Amino acid sequence: MNFKVDPEIISGFVKEVESYLPKLTRSIEEFRANPESPDTLEEAYRMVHCIRGAGSTIGLMALSQMAQYQEDTLEQILSGQLRWSEEVAGALAAATLHIGEYLHGITSGGLDERAIVTGVVRAFRGMRDLPESGDADEIRNLLGEDAEPEHAAGEPVADFTPVEPEILSFETIEDQMPVEEPARREIQAPAEPEMVIQTLDEFQVDDELWSAFQEEAAEHFEKLATSLAVLEAGGGEDALKTIRRSVHQLKGASGVVGMRATSRINASMQKVLDRIFEGEAKYTQDLLPLFQRAFEVVLESVGGKGTGSNLEDRARQLQAEFDEILSLPALVPEGQAAPDTPVSAGGPKDQMDVGDDLLEAFHQEAEEHLHVIGELFRNMERESPNAEQIQAMRRAVHTFKGACGVVGLRLTSSVAHRMEDLLDALYEGRLAYRADLAPLLFSTYDILTDAVANRGISSAQRGKLDALFAGYGAALAGAKPPEEPAAAEVPVPAQVPESREPRKPASQEPAPEAPQRKSAQFVRAPLERVDELVRLVSELVIHRSRFEQHLSGYVHEVNELQLSIERLSRISRRFQSDYEATALQEANRRAFTAIGRGFSPAGSAATDDFDALEFDRYTEFHLLSRDLAETSGDVANAGSRLNDLIADFDSYLNRLSTLTGEVEDRLMRLRMLPLRHLSSRLHRTVRVTAERRNKQVNLVVDGEAVELDKTVLEEMAGPLDHILRNAVDHGIEPAALRRAAGKPERGVIHLRAYHEGTQVVLQIRDDGGGLDARRLREAAVRMGYVQEQDASNLSDQELYGIIFLPGFSTASEVSEVSGRGVGLDVVKATVNKMKGTLSIQSERGKGTSFTIRLPMTLALTRVVLVRSGLETYAVPLAAISQIVRIEPEQLERVGRKPVLRLGGRILPTLHLAEVVGQQLPPDANLTRLKAIVLNIGDQRLALMVDTVLEAREVVVKTLGSLLGRVHAVTGATIMGDGSVVLILNPNDMLHAQHTVAPQVRLRAAPQTKPAGESLEVLVVDDSPSVRRVLTNLIRNAGWKPHSAKDGLEALEMLHSGVTRPDILLLDIEMPRMDGYELTAALRGMPNFRHTPIVMLTSRAGEKHRKRAFELGASDYMVKPYQDEELLSVVRRAVHQTRGVVRQ
Repeated sequence: MNFKVDPEIISGFVKEVESYLPKLTRSIEEFRANPESPDTLEEAYRMVHCIRGAGSTIGLMALSQMAQYQEDTLEQILSGQLRWSEEVAGALAAATLHIGEYLHGITSGGLDERAIVTGVVRAFRGMRDLPESGDADEIRNLLGEDAEPEHAAGEPVADFTPVEPEILSFETIEDQMPVEEPARREIQAPAEPEMVIQTLDEFQVDDELWSAFQEEAAEHFEKLATSLAVLEAGGGEDALKTIRRSVHQLKGASGVVGMRATSRINASMQKVLDRIFEGEAKYTQDLLPLFQRAFEVVLESVGGKGTGSNLEDRARQLQAEFDEILSLPALVPEGQAAPDTPVSAGGPKDQMDVGDDLLEAFHQEAEEHLHVIGELFRNMERESPNAEQIQAMRRAVHTFKGACGVVGLRLTSSVAHRMEDLLDALYEGRLAYRADLAPLLFSTYDILTDAVANRGISSAQRGKLDALFAGYGAALAGAKPPEEPAAAEVPVPAQVPESREPRKPASQEPAPEAPQRKSAQFVRAPLERVDELVRLVSELVIHRSRFEQHLSGYVHEVNELQLSIERLSRISRRFQSDYEATALQEANRRAFTAIGRGFSPAGSAATDDFDALEFDRYTEFHLLSRDLAETSGDVANAGSRLNDLIADFDSYLNRLSTLTGEVEDRLMRLRMLPLRHLSSRLHRTVRVTAERRNKQVNLVVDGEAVELDKTVLEEMAGPLDHILRNAVDHGIEPAALRRAAGKPERGVIHLRAYHEGTQVVLQIRDDGGGLDARRLREAAVRMGYVQEQDASNLSDQELYGIIFLPGFSTASEVSEVSGRGVGLDVVKATVNKMKGTLSIQSERGKGTSFTIRLPMTLALTRVVLVRSGLETYAVPLAAISQIVRIEPEQLERVGRKPVLRLGGRILPTLHLAEVVGQQLPPDANLTRLKAIVLNIGDQRLALMVDTVLEAREVVVKTLGSLLGRVHAVTGATIMGDGSVVLILNPNDMLHAQHTVAPQVRLRAAPQTKPAGESLEVLVVDDSPSVRRVLTNLIRNAGWKPHSAKDGLEALEMLHSGVTRPDILLLDIEMPRMDGYELTAALRGMPNFRHTPIVMLTSRAGEKHRKRAFELGASDYMVKPYQDEELLSVVRRAVHQTRGVVRQ
């Protein structure tokens, strides 16, 4: 058939491919010089992939097939299936030269297609040591001479005549090129073909691989047959999905075993299905016969191992029909925009349609690529990137783009493609890197990151895409066009002479085997299963503890038995020494007395010749004495054996403890994630906040490989964001102030992570201005946290603790970045929830440092068991620096409280009985106490206890919602005997002595007005109509109304003193700051802790109601409401609050 293609497309194609050839030759030569660097070969693979696909698209099948030879070879080299050799290099170079000659023949009109194809076929078949007898068939097959007459040398292979309608549109050749093997030319099949056995695929494969392939193919054939039957019966999308998956698998599997022609049929069928699912075509029943015939050909080919009835002719006919379908212009799917329509108004959609397994794999891969991209972008901020870095970015973006396309994120893939275009221009030198390109790349990176997290680009982000694409258009407008080599640069070799010498194999002797690294094998499992194993191991730890306790009791009883054995031995020895000899003498005396009187004991005749000194005479008493001695010896031996068994038990128990510890450790590591997972998010927080505040700030992360428990890492993401935002907003000064202070204009925030014992330490340090103690004092007095006379007595370190109190803020204005007073108190609460500690250091003009210490895992911890009174408690070992016995001379008094002098320091003391609500012991008993020195950051406390028992590893059990807020208690554990022991929170105990609260008098909550006075009511609702109705109702009731459109405005009014309301009426859903956030903030502020809050919302669900009361709401009403009912609720809430405050 004649290929009617626009000559401009042909001309553009030739120019583009000619620009690839010098780079292709250079890449091959660079890899030949340095085979250890695969990057250059990957670039060569990408170029031949483009040439092959584009050539197939415009109908240059021979050229496409020559590029296919190169692509297959390069792919096998990169995957390790083929060794690099001079024969391989020669074949690749020859193919490049022949492609150049082919292009030259197209432009000059003197194309000798047969000679060029012959040279390429013989080069590659010779490289693989294939028999020469097959060369002619391969050449004819490639030229399609079975269907069309052979062209004379120099005659153009195709008639490229211009046409007006339906010219194939190319925005970029790579975007619309086929992904798989190029199609064959259309061949008209005979009307009535005679039955001829033909071979479709010639290949050699070992029996084991072929058997495995047949087994896999049989499964897919069964699915295909069923799905085709469903389609025939009128089935729809699900059947097409199954066919698409099975065809895709068959394509890859048949290619692996060498059935290339069969693989091409599957590839063509898959491409048609891809266009259907991408919205570029619609499925009709007209396609069903084509799919059925393709299935029959593939089935027969696999069944006959590449041979079957008219198999080659049928395959050609199928290929031609598939090519004709694929050559049709793509449809614009319904709901999508035309090419010139703004992206925000239409364009491709992000719609995932994949299973959970593929989705999880995509997320893992995408996060890895995004991490690489983010790291390279951040390096690019500090210094201009070199070619190697840009190439690494290109690879990551290219792979990410493909992964998004596979899972259905077409719009995300399109955005990534624009980024790739810019990186291509930078790498190829067509565009010079400029600093103003960084914001464009970072904006794209943020959109891609959000798209992965949200399973697609959100509607809010879609609104930014028009400006983003316009930015890329402006940036690429200054790029030079792809370099067009002069005619002299296009390699046009002389006719390749045909050599009939016997070919040498590519490698007669195998090269020395390089040590092959085994690929890691992975098993994906839900985190819940890991948690189940952790729970079982935790139970094992509890039972091990129980066994240890029982063994301890057994040892105690054996020790008691040993004492009894020793006592019995002493009695036996004394009985023998003191009583047996005396009894024997008395027996002899009686015997002789009886003889003297004429009596002769029975049996005494044999011993009559012996006197008492010559012969001992024994009685029953002597026998009992001897039995007692023997029993005592037996019991002593049994006691010795019991001691040996105890030693064995102890050894076994130690081994069990070691194994249990290893299982615990490895299971815990399954839950561990490196800090690197948060790195991109934290960098983005700093970058975005700096842009909003018009500052220049860099974040440096040290210790990204440090691992934390997954739960801890996820919970700490928000607090770290808060601290970094505060560091940028409050810590880092504007550029002008930094210059005046002799600092660099760009501020730096260091985030350092490292291990310290069983804890992970996160240190966030900035080089800003530090905390301003004067402003802190003023804000603390203004907001009612301390009395003015007390504020001047506070040290700077004590003032620093104020910033963690709920509702505290020094910001002069409320913005989306700061000023709400809901930042650092949330940080502190989260750290406490994670059983960690938080400390702060600051130096005016030098910067501020936050130090967070967190447990590496929440499930297991080591504790020291202590006793206060009759109760046992556990203190985390990580918080203990030393344990000492209190001597009388070490105790002193400061005021009414005892302090401990230790190591030259005066430590405040706290008795455990005070913490748990027990009666304090008299001072006389203090000298019999032990002191546990708690060390949290730079603060220390001596916790006095009655007894220190032992250190052990325990399983931490959470306390639940009812006991979760109990002061100084962080959890509980179950002991071996079944008793429950509370785990104390050192941070709470420490802050009972070292925080501002106990040292200054906090102001009481403001008293509500007397009943006769008018109430002030603050209405917070984003609806102007609702605000108007409520203010009128309040005014008519004789009260004074105030209104705010959202929580942020309400907080600003309260901070500025515009109103001190007696009650607040809050909506839940509001912009900037919702009702829940405002309620939480107010309940953390001393001045408004008792102010009644009534939720007035249209949300009637129990979940919303429950959440409101958990945060501290006084009442909950659902719109619409009755006016009298609302007024009654307001009066009741204010009245109840008066009673609480007065108490």
